Amino acid sequence: MKRFAAGLAMVAVFAAATATDAQERRDAPAAWSGFWLPTPAYVPMGFGFPPPPLKPEAKAQLDAARAKIRAGAVPDYCRPLKFVGYSWGNTSEIELLVTPGRLTLIADDGLVRRIYLAAVDVPMDPPATNTGLSIGRWAGDTLVVETTGLNPSAGFPFPLPGAPALGEGARIVERIRLADKDTLVFDVETTAPAILAAPDVKRFVYKRAAKDIAYATPLCVDGDRSVDAEGRQRFDLTPPKDLPPPPPG
Repeated sequence: MKRFAAGLAMVAVFAAATATDAQERRDAPAAWSGFWLPTPAYVPMGFGFPPPPLKPEAKAQLDAARAKIRAGAVPDYCRPLKFVGYSWGNTSEIELLVTPGRLTLIADDGLVRRIYLAAVDVPMDPPATNTGLSIGRWAGDTLVVETTGLNPSAGFPFPLPGAPALGEGARIVERIRLADKDTLVFDVETTAPAILAAPDVKRFVYKRAAKDIAYATPLCVDGDRSVDAEGRQRFDLTPPKDLPPPPPG
């Protein structure tokens, strides 16, 4: 009888562990896979969005940057995208890839985000990267994603020349849900104590796109010598200072 009771106890422990593991590893629905188009279409450089609750100095920076664009200044084409709470797809679509323990979001502009759904070791202070570290958990049918480790130099809310930088200590929480079989909703809250007087709350709505082939819009990389300090596209023929002299003869 004791052996039987011990066996039942082991089964109960295994069942509880299995249930916990299943909860921690609940993958995104297969229906999320595929291409999604923003609705309505996004406006480049953020002119179509309500203004974020910026602190006065940061707002002045953003207003000046937007004024330059309206006056005909060339936008900054050659710096990579940095995630600041906007789910991108701002010129075309995003693609979602559902794999065990992870949801991958690929923007047409080239930004690739990996949202971890399985139990992973999360560092207390993750290194800053252009996409940050995104950990997802489920609240019913809504995926709640928290992103930290964001690049403090990221222009906010869009990478305009002269836009305020996101700053240290930023945090982003996304709530992603399927409203119907063809509508995906992102409710996004960005907290950035360096520049925001209150959290910036936005909603992004995507409609399923019936397509099988992606046509990405590549961007340049940091340090591209074809862009000057003002973000203008100009090729610089000045040789690097550390360029070795040509070989003799």
